[in-house]
Amino acid sequence: MLQHGPPTSLVATNNSILPEADLEDRHFCPRFSIVFPVAWSSAVLRPILSVLSSGFCRSPYPSLGPLHAPAKVFQPCKRWDNESRVARKVRAYLTKTKLGLLFGCRRRAHIQTEHGEALHAVHCTARKQLLIWLRDKWAAQRMAARNEHGHAKRQRWRASFAQADRPQILRDMLPQIPVKFARAARDLLAGWHVEEPIVNEPSPQAYKGTGTMFRYSGSFSMIEHQPSLDLLAAGPSVDIDLLSAGLRRNAPQVLAIWDDFQSWMTELGNKYRFERVSTALELHTEVTLQRRVPSIHLHMMFDTRDSAAMRALAPYLPGPCTRMLRPGRQVHLSGQSLAFRGCKPHISLDSSQARGRSVRRALDQGHFYLQVEKKGSIFRQTTCPAYQTFTVSPDWVTGLWQGDKINKECAEQHYVQCKRNIRAYCENLKYHGQKQRELYIQQQQAAAAELLRPLQKEPVELPEVTQLFLPQFTRPMHRRKFLVLNGPTRLGKTVYARSLFGADHTYETNCSGVLEPDMREYDVLGHRCVVFDEASVHLVLKHKKLFQAPPAEISLGHSATGMYVYRIWVWNVALIVTSNVWTTELEQLAAEDREWLEGNAILIQCSQPLYRQD
Repeated sequence: MLQHGPPTSLVATNNSILPEADLEDRHFCPRFSIVFPVAWSSAVLRPILSVLSSGFCRSPYPSLGPLHAPAKVFQPCKRWDNESRVARKVRAYLTKTKLGLLFGCRRRAHIQTEHGEALHAVHCTARKQLLIWLRDKWAAQRMAARNEHGHAKRQRWRASFAQADRPQILRDMLPQIPVKFARAARDLLAGWHVEEPIVNEPSPQAYKGTGTMFRYSGSFSMIEHQPSLDLLAAGPSVDIDLLSAGLRRNAPQVLAIWDDFQSWMTELGNKYRFERVSTALELHTEVTLQRRVPSIHLHMMFDTRDSAAMRALAPYLPGPCTRMLRPGRQVHLSGQSLAFRGCKPHISLDSSQARGRSVRRALDQGHFYLQVEKKGSIFRQTTCPAYQTFTVSPDWVTGLWQGDKINKECAEQHYVQCKRNIRAYCENLKYHGQKQRELYIQQQQAAAAELLRPLQKEPVELPEVTQLFLPQFTRPMHRRKFLVLNGPTRLGKTVYARSLFGADHTYETNCSGVLEPDMREYDVLGHRCVVFDEASVHLVLKHKKLFQAPPAEISLGHSATGMYVYRIWVWNVALIVTSNVWTTELEQLAAEDREWLEGNAILIQCSQPLYRQD
């Protein structure tokens, strides 16, 4: 219970407990006073005062100590009879929220007793009254100009006021506005002056919550920097990191915007008592590449988490006071307060969708997002460094990497700092790089095939192929013979072999100098032919069952442990061997091996090109 206490109460002030009579003798009290009921024993009061006197409680006025505040915020008066109605409202409000002011969790911001203002609601009421006055005045002028009368006509003009150009109407009527609405008129004009962002995004009229992330952009986002313009005009491919570094080092316009934003953000944070703040100035990559003009946007992330002092006082506070210990203190930001250089923000992080502990993690993730060195990052600043004030989840890093916000080196560095499943995440990075290279090679192969397609020539017809080899695959057979194309180089043997069933349905494996064919990429669903390029007779003799193509699975990749064994199915699949030294190697074999090869292979000795030269 906090009030200018009754006679039956004790007052805690200046780190001591005094009877209220002593307080009444004082004509001026420049400090806050906390009044506790007499029912609270010293066993309850002493721990609270010990915490307060230790300075552990963060005061909204650090330079004045834990229990001090400027006299202009609240000065207890001895008498209530001579106070005005507005002053009594102010006193009642301050009495109700004095504990919140003392502990740094003030519930409202616009309390200005120095100039006689009561509450922020009073100023909001002035704006509404000004709009009503402006609407009625505008409707009366329209009716007078058209010589119209009657309540129905007046209501029609009042309804059309919402679609009228209200800023221009207010400017035209500024000389006629009453003095009591002068401040409200200035605030309305400032709030209505809104610049269009460089990207069409919705902007909130106001914000109420415990924390979020705002993104700002406007006419100031287009940077006139000649070196950057020359870099963008050099070609379609632009190094974003190089462009960002140039804007960071020698772009006075960018530095001025950043300094202005930091000053504005500091003032806003002090006014609304933000607990944690992170800001960033980044290059808008999409707009920059589209318009070929350096374009930037600003990020602001804030939250109002509960302070450590409130959590420390929880065991000593009575039940009603513990209701103030919430995960975060809500702040009310009007549209005018949110505007920076006439630009209203876009909410890029909606933490209100989270509940419980997820709210804090969502806010932590927002702060981490602005602290990472992303592509296009120019300036960054925070009051809550990652890995020191909060832990980082590796999934946050993965999300940024998936969105192409950071490169692989930056992701690997943060995985190490996260200290969770480092090996798994780093191996994922390496595997991604390997698969990326494979996909690139496949794309290059497809592009090369498309370029060489006009240069291909028609293959010749070989009687051994059309009469002996291909007819085997038109009827069921237990075993089939494989085809051997032997001859000098540059006769087109491999290209001819691929043309028999088409390149898309042919699996080609390089067998030069090896005794074990690599068929791990062989696809039984898509391949109808296998070409063993430069295979030797010894490779064929080592895998007799494979080259007979029986109706059974064939195991390959044998070793002493058998850990790399895999199985394939090649029944009714054409097997073709291309070689330059087949006959030479055949003559050097034993009679039994030579007899087996001659009985299971269809040998074609090539001496002419296997494509038409006309």
